[in-house]
Amino acid sequence: MSRMTIVRYGSPSGLDEAVYGSQCIVKHHDSEAYEIYLQVGKDREKPKWEHIGQFTPHSSQDYINKSIEHRLGE
Repeated sequence: MSRMTIVRYGSPSGLDEAVYGSQCIVKHHDSEAYEIYLQVGKDREKPKWEHIGQFTPHSSQDYINKSIEHRLGE
Protein backbone atom coordinates (compact mmCIF):
# COMPACT_ATOMS: atom_id res chain seq x y z
CA MET A 1 0.00 0.00 0.00
CA SER A 2 1.35 3.41 -0.93
CA ARG A 3 1.06 5.90 1.91
CA MET A 4 1.73 9.56 1.59
CA THR A 5 2.65 12.50 3.77
CA ILE A 6 0.98 15.87 3.33
CA VAL A 7 2.56 18.99 4.84
CA ARG A 8 0.38 22.05 5.33
CA TYR A 9 -0.47 24.97 7.62
CA GLY A 10 -4.05 23.99 8.46
CA SER A 11 -5.83 20.89 9.67
CA PRO A 12 -6.91 18.38 7.02
CA SER A 13 -10.55 18.07 6.06
CA GLY A 14 -12.79 15.65 4.23
CA LEU A 15 -11.61 17.24 0.99
CA ASP A 16 -8.03 16.04 1.57
CA GLU A 17 -8.25 12.61 -0.02
CA ALA A 18 -5.52 10.14 0.89
CA VAL A 19 -5.09 6.42 1.31
CA TYR A 20 -5.45 4.72 4.69
CA GLY A 21 -2.44 5.37 6.91
CA SER A 22 -1.37 8.60 5.23
CA GLN A 23 -0.08 11.38 7.44
CA CYS A 24 -0.75 15.09 7.45
CA ILE A 25 1.85 17.22 9.19
CA VAL A 26 0.48 20.62 10.19
CA LYS A 27 3.18 23.22 10.80
CA HIS A 28 2.58 26.31 12.90
CA HIS A 29 3.85 29.69 11.68
CA ASP A 30 4.69 30.97 15.15
CA SER A 31 6.55 27.99 16.65
CA GLU A 32 8.55 24.87 15.90
CA ALA A 33 5.65 22.72 17.13
CA TYR A 34 3.68 20.67 14.63
CA GLU A 35 0.70 18.35 14.72
CA ILE A 36 0.24 15.00 13.05
CA TYR A 37 -3.06 13.77 11.68
CA LEU A 38 -3.57 10.24 10.40
CA GLN A 39 -6.04 9.15 7.74
CA VAL A 40 -7.87 6.24 9.38
CA GLY A 41 -10.72 5.82 6.89
CA LYS A 42 -10.62 2.86 4.52
CA ASP A 43 -12.25 4.86 1.70
CA ARG A 44 -9.75 7.38 0.33
CA GLU A 45 -12.59 9.42 -1.17
CA LYS A 46 -14.20 9.86 2.27
CA PRO A 47 -11.17 10.39 4.52
CA LYS A 48 -11.38 10.37 8.31
CA TRP A 49 -8.48 12.36 9.68
CA GLU A 50 -7.60 11.66 13.31
CA HIS A 51 -5.38 13.90 15.42
CA ILE A 52 -2.41 11.89 16.73
CA GLY A 53 -0.75 14.65 18.74
CA GLN A 54 1.33 17.78 18.88
CA PHE A 55 5.08 17.40 18.68
CA THR A 56 8.30 19.42 18.54
CA PRO A 57 11.61 18.84 16.78
CA HIS A 58 12.76 17.34 20.09
CA SER A 59 10.01 14.68 20.10
CA SER A 60 11.21 11.12 19.78
CA GLN A 61 10.63 9.82 16.25
CA ASP A 62 10.42 6.34 17.75
CA TYR A 63 7.54 7.48 19.99
CA ILE A 64 5.77 9.10 17.04
CA ASN A 65 6.16 5.97 14.89
CA LYS A 66 4.89 3.73 17.70
CA SER A 67 1.87 6.00 18.23
CA ILE A 68 1.00 5.76 14.54
CA GLU A 69 1.58 1.98 14.41
CA HIS A 70 -0.56 1.50 17.51
CA ARG A 71 -3.43 3.51 15.99
CA LEU A 72 -3.24 1.55 12.73
CA GLY A 73 -3.02 -1.77 14.56
CA GLU A 74 0.35 -2.68 13.05
